[in-house]
Amino acid sequence: MFVTHNVFKHPLQLDPKATVWVAVELGLATPWLIATVGAPDEAVCRDFLMIREDLLLQFTEQPHFGELVGLHIVLPPDWSATQRWSLLPVTQVQRTADTNWVYLTTETGLVYSGFPLALVDQKPDALSTCWVHRSL
Repeated sequence: MFVTHNVFKHPLQLDPKATVWVAVELGLATPWLIATVGAPDEAVCRDFLMIREDLLLQFTEQPHFGELVGLHIVLPPDWSATQRWSLLPVTQVQRTADTNWVYLTTETGLVYSGFPLALVDQKPDALSTCWVHRSL
């Protein structure tokens, strides 16, 4: 989870539907995601931080904020093999047919799923692909 504190609220608020923060606190030291989305009518991409992988379905199935163009898993030091913050590029998002259970395959072939997001040994057989990273 991400925690906001009023002291970090940006003094300039331009959008009545959103709040601008200069800093947020990571409330749980578990893996989280950075989803990069791009809208055809916008010149720049937007990055969303999220703690649950099932929220990705809102970007892959209902692209209100734009098309998902990039995805990374952020591992805190306690979850990383290097004992430092790690950024893992995701190449594929899949889901089970009957639930919102999501599986993320990294560039190195590792698969993450669940909450908190963790390595899994194998994926179920019946998965549908929601997103595949396209190289530019």
